[in-house]
Amino acid sequence: MIKKLWVKFDDMDVACFCEEDRKKCVKEEKPECKEYVVKFIEIERDETIERIKENMTREEKVMKDILSKLKKHDTELKKSIRKFKI
Repeated sequence: MIKKLWVKFDDMDVACFCEEDRKKCVKEEKPECKEYVVKFIEIERDETIERIKENMTREEKVMKDILSKLKKHDTELKKSIRKFKI
């Protein structure tokens, strides 16, 4: 959604914003608001959280597989070392 707003900034923070037909700072002698075109983009957090959870589950499975393979190789290496010691 794109909208035209009047905005007054306080350093980097928004101090005041008004729609074109409803200006709050009209009463001031020198209103500090300037006209801006603003684009609003909706943030869909639920979908993002679900995607993160799915990725984490997938990564956890991969890590478990890697750990099991590592343990298997560790066990095989220990067996080989024992054979050479005898």
